[in-house]
Amino acid sequence: MRHLIIRICCFLLIISSIGIITPKTAHAASDLTLRSFCNLANQQIAWGGSAALHANGLLYVAKTISPVDAIKDQAYIAIYAIDPNSAGTLESPGSCKVIAAYLDVADNFVSVTALYDPAVITRDSQGNLYAGKSTNNSYRLLYIPSTAPANIPFKGLVVHNVIYNKDGRKGLSNFSALGITDTHAMISMNSWNGGDAIYADYTIVPIESIKDNSTSVINTSTWKSTGQVDLGLVDSIVGMPDGRFFLIASYVDGLGASFINPVTGVVSNAFDPSKLGIGYMNCQATNMHFNNIFTCNNPTASIGADNNLYVTALVVQRAGDKRAIVAWSYNPNTKAWSGIGNAPSPTLISALNNMESIGGANITADADGNVVLAMNGWKSDNTVLTFLNKKTNTWSVAIPNTRYKAFGKTELNLILSGDVPRISTLFPIGGLIYWGTYIAPINIVSIQCNPNVVVEGGSYYVNKTSVSGTIYTANTCKASRYVAAVSTNAKPVDPPTAPIKAFSKDNGNFSVSGLVPGLNYVHVRLYDTTAAIEKWVTNSVYVDTNATVQASVMLDNGNNIPSFKDNWSMRASSYTASGYTRSLIGTMRITEVTDPSGLASYAINDQPAVNFDTYNINKQIPVNFNNIESTVGISLTLTDGAGNTEVRGLYPLIYDVTPPDASSAPTASFTAAPNVFSGTIGLTGGTITDDLYAASGRQYWGVWVANAKCVGDVVGGCPADTASQLRWGAVPVTDPTSIQWNLLNGLNQVPSNGLYRTYIRFLDGAGNASTAAVTVDTTVTMTTNKIYMPLNFSQR
Repeated sequence: MRHLIIRICCFLLIISSIGIITPKTAHAASDLTLRSFCNLANQQIAWGGSAALHANGLLYVAKTISPVDAIKDQAYIAIYAIDPNSAGTLESPGSCKVIAAYLDVADNFVSVTALYDPAVITRDSQGNLYAGKSTNNSYRLLYIPSTAPANIPFKGLVVHNVIYNKDGRKGLSNFSALGITDTHAMISMNSWNGGDAIYADYTIVPIESIKDNSTSVINTSTWKSTGQVDLGLVDSIVGMPDGRFFLIASYVDGLGASFINPVTGVVSNAFDPSKLGIGYMNCQATNMHFNNIFTCNNPTASIGADNNLYVTALVVQRAGDKRAIVAWSYNPNTKAWSGIGNAPSPTLISALNNMESIGGANITADADGNVVLAMNGWKSDNTVLTFLNKKTNTWSVAIPNTRYKAFGKTELNLILSGDVPRISTLFPIGGLIYWGTYIAPINIVSIQCNPNVVVEGGSYYVNKTSVSGTIYTANTCKASRYVAAVSTNAKPVDPPTAPIKAFSKDNGNFSVSGLVPGLNYVHVRLYDTTAAIEKWVTNSVYVDTNATVQASVMLDNGNNIPSFKDNWSMRASSYTASGYTRSLIGTMRITEVTDPSGLASYAINDQPAVNFDTYNINKQIPVNFNNIESTVGISLTLTDGAGNTEVRGLYPLIYDVTPPDASSAPTASFTAAPNVFSGTIGLTGGTITDDLYAASGRQYWGVWVANAKCVGDVVGGCPADTASQLRWGAVPVTDPTSIQWNLLNGLNQVPSNGLYRTYIRFLDGAGNASTAAVTVDTTVTMTTNKIYMPLNFSQR
């Protein structure tokens, strides 16, 4: 519980530290020179910050913010896209050049405990970004595609809630972690239900389900536990170059870590497996001289530009004030752990002894293995940055921001500012967040040349077997050749069998053929004049060349909603044949989409296409049948995710607003038993013409019928067929010569003797009614029954 208490105390310090802080003097060591420093934004920060470099060259910074007036009960993700070439100075910080900001205010985190968990952001090898943060019962996950241009940094953003449903527990559901590979995302959620019981669970989600906005996969993710319920917190998850995940967690008395294969689910480690499911990491470094280690706190892991794994943690002695930072490195090729530089494993970073790390330290390395480590010290009230020069095997220490108190976890990135490599870091300081860059003797050639490959404009689904794309690199990249190959395997063949072609960063267009229906992988690799200078970059593409769009669609007539009474007040009928309409408004229902590339859009007649939203499955979607004529049906155009288009004629649905003509009216009769109001309307002879419905073999579709009680029981007392008092009801007919009817329908009166008139109009298939009504008069004579009641007398 110590690490949990430290985090809670830190949050209280953050709140209390907001205000004016006395400036101090800046200092930097010779290996590290501060070149820029700016205030990112003035919103209240709840905890920490995170940054990642997008394919468009902008640095995206994610943090958790709260409105000042709601810091105790509200926090949400904020992402800022900033220009890495523009910033203030330490003496005059100013504001960072924010190109655009995205505030995820639609999903507020209303538990104060969620404020402690910082928003994180990370990237895959193609430059796609993924940001997230825990909520009370889910993980808020944001995806920013690599195709988002610098002038519209959040174009194509997709948002998910990954529901946390492990064993039905929710608890605080905070202290989360996020890791990304090119094929999977791994999320951890930790919940504290009181006492020392902290649950650490994780789920693995396919990347493609995040990219294509598939909520069904996201919301049904299976959560697994990393081990026992008192394990602690999963503080960091890293996607490895080989596709596995590395996770590291805080015990009460140490660290646990594992490698997890997202495909096979195999959990492995190179440590003592004394804990359930994960391996124990010994934090006792050489020359540490701790008598009794209480815990290894806030571990952080990252992949350096040299593709090695780096890990750091804060070590706390059980009694006294001793604190230490230790670090490890791991080579994925040799599968061997070692210390930092020439030091033993774990390596004690002695320059940072006895500094309390608020939120933990952060560590990374350049392409040559030079190591950068940063932390915010509690007692020293500043950010401490230390740099290991691998050539000299010496550490340098800088205290770059002593003007400001520092709280929260730092963030490290290696970026290019212009063509100059720099160390980029974030400083959570007293409720604000600052961004600074440093010049150092670092080599980020891997970052400079690591290509961002966009296939078919970023489309995942295509309807062809040859695709084209573009390779984007920095201006400093020295690549002169490339290889583009396609396979049905996620892992490319090395050495490649595809031809090596000339490459120019000024025109990085390429094409590749040989794709087959289904899932394909497009592999691209850069070469200089002699050898490969970068690892393979792989994009997945799904080929769907089936011209038929596999979706079940029903188009409903706007009038075809049967109701027997129709409220007994009608100048239109809800009875129609399914193939006819007199309304320009109908409804469409998409009941099933089985097309492998999904349903992208639909269009009615010549109207503009409408994007299809999966939330509208089995829902009635209003549609407008404009630009249709009486002899022309309704057409529907469906387009799947790959661009295949199918045009369907529906029914066809005939538009008809012309009433039928009773040119020779039938003779109507009403037959009923004596003293009975229910009977049969008979229709004989006559001709009803409706050219549009004549082909059905019937003269008419149905009838309107109304009743009236004639005044004075004489014919002259019957209302006209246009009288407003008539209450019409629509009746469908199967036998046009015999209609069941009741003389009292639509009349609010007690049955009585007298003359009744029945009015009949004829309906065509679209529900249009004939102008004039056929009438039939019926005289009802009721026999009055006499009821005799016996009289009973009683006498007292």
